[in-house]
Amino acid sequence: MTGAATCRVRRDRRRRPRPLRGRGFVSAHAPRGRSVGRFTTWRHLWETTDSTLVQRGYARSSRAEHRTVIRNFSRFVGGTPGQVAHGDVRRYLHHLANSGSSWIWLGMNISGLRNILDKMGGMSVTNGITTPKRPSRLPVLLSGPEVQRFLACAVTPRDRLLLGLLYGSGLKVGEACRIRWSDLDVKLGTLSVRGQRGRPPRKVRLPDDILPLLGTGASLCPPDAYVFPGRTSGRPLSTRAAESVVRAAGHLSGIPKVITAMTLRHTHAVHCLENGWS
Repeated sequence: MTGAATCRVRRDRRRRPRPLRGRGFVSAHAPRGRSVGRFTTWRHLWETTDSTLVQRGYARSSRAEHRTVIRNFSRFVGGTPGQVAHGDVRRYLHHLANSGSSWIWLGMNISGLRNILDKMGGMSVTNGITTPKRPSRLPVLLSGPEVQRFLACAVTPRDRLLLGLLYGSGLKVGEACRIRWSDLDVKLGTLSVRGQRGRPPRKVRLPDDILPLLGTGASLCPPDAYVFPGRTSGRPLSTRAAESVVRAAGHLSGIPKVITAMTLRHTHAVHCLENGWS
């Protein structure tokens, strides 16, 4: 072969498209035995996908969301995983949109189907489908009198403590549920909020009006015990149960607003800015 011919061959090789690579990306270049067509049932597809999600360190809640997405999608399209086409995904998304689904749920479905069918299954049925745009709207806030009215509707001391920490310290609902008595420093009036995924903890102030209640609990309970224990021994209160406490107090208060734990967090931030709190 001459030198010119060799150069042409090398140039032709360079023009060949390279396979798309990346974490978990398979696409049309999936190895044999990895494509969705290999799975004859949706259950088999999910069992394999769930095993992969566990190996990659996905949280239990994220795996549950993926399972809900693929279950609803399989019931809508029917058939087998190998028969899914691009048009099936679009029809399913139009069905969700026409049913009044929120933009969050639409985005979760697109992301879940892309992970399961394309990235892990070797298909390309979500190409060209983008997630919906997040609507621009201001968060719900409570005024000072509304906050006092809301906190006064706590039914039990535990509820009063939970609502007081969500608003007074500006905690996320998951952070509040995971508090242990050893995280509290009642004398200094501070709380050490544990960081997730190896992040260092941060210090926040405790509300003055619940310090006596916290001091009583810290003197009676073991340091490693959760401040808000759940039904299962050794487990904290679930975020769903905590949100139920917030909704119950909001219903009793009669405030014509949708109040969630994030509402209390936003209200705390705004009141800190307005009053010059640090």
